[in-house]
Amino acid sequence: MKYTTIVFDCDGTLLDTSTDLYNSVNYVLRKHNFPERSMAEVKAKLGNAVAYLMRHCLPSTVADSDLESYIDEFKAYYGEHLKDTTAPYDGILDMLDLLRKKGYKIAIVSNKIQEGVTPLNKEYFGEEMVSDDEIALEWARIPHFYNPFYVYQYATGISAAIALSKKIMNEGESAVKDYMKFLTGGGSKDPIDLLKMAGVNMAEKEPVQQALNLFGDLLDQMEEIVK
Repeated sequence: MKYTTIVFDCDGTLLDTSTDLYNSVNYVLRKHNFPERSMAEVKAKLGNAVAYLMRHCLPSTVADSDLESYIDEFKAYYGEHLKDTTAPYDGILDMLDLLRKKGYKIAIVSNKIQEGVTPLNKEYFGEEMVSDDEIALEWARIPHFYNPFYVYQYATGISAAIALSKKIMNEGESAVKDYMKFLTGGGSKDPIDLLKMAGVNMAEKEPVQQALNLFGDLLDQMEEIVK
């Protein structure tokens, strides 16, 4: 299968934004005479959006009802300083240019506050970058950004989806019927038991291994593309 579109995460993948985020967190902490956080502590809380970041960097004595004011201070400071040290990782811009020249469509996604995404996209990825204003509302339909273990939820869901798709491609109509049974099960059983109706057993290592093999193949393709 030839892929025509490549989707990248922004922070920590294309752009190194960690120092500016770290400085913004500690600006808020210093302003209120709270203990500052180390870079390692801040980095450990990145990736789950600003509310999660500030909740876990502020002292536990700060009430949830007061959190919004600290978030607003963070946003205001970060908005003025988001380009202080942020830069693409080495080789990223050359890689993106090469992908464009080879005809690949490129998309960038982020669960970061939109006012922290659009300026950086324009700064580093140029006028070719089309920014959809409605993407600022994406957080409202993805609640798992605010729930524990979402990385593992992703890994489990993707592994199951890959296993289902492989069964359909390899077995055809019989696998489609099993998949339809899985869908019609709705919420009548635990998800693991529902997947068994479609012939996928997440208690075994095979679905996860299939996913790892697929990602390995995709990485091999990427290496060939950028040679």
